[in-house]
Amino acid sequence: AINLSINFWFVTPLVLPFLAPEIHPALEGLFNFVITYGVLFAGFLSDGRGQKFPMPPFLVGTAFLTNVFYLPYLGLRRPFEDASAASLAGEGEKVPQSYVSFAESKALPLVMVGVSLACVAWA
Repeated sequence: AINLSINFWFVTPLVLPFLAPEIHPALEGLFNFVITYGVLFAGFLSDGRGQKFPMPPFLVGTAFLTNVFYLPYLGLRRPFEDASAASLAGEGEKVPQSYVSFAESKALPLVMVGVSLACVAWA
């Protein structure tokens, strides 16, 4: 697991290949693909409409056990009545604009698709 973390998103193999541990490419590609899938949940960070349970702990948990944390969050969160940008902040809450910008960025899924394709190609 440590070797997979060192090669996270192929940074070490591409930048410092002499320091990168040698791991089976399919295992490395699968590991990075699963992490990329978890990053797509970052869109929920902008979901700050006074939820009973905050998203950041669930988001961290999805990095380790994706659906064990993600599915309960979907069941526990309040329904989405208004999809406008003004509704992102709940009563007395202010969602940082950087969270909203990152989570709602059209570039995020494109980057994640690129990383996913690199994972498949690597494997």
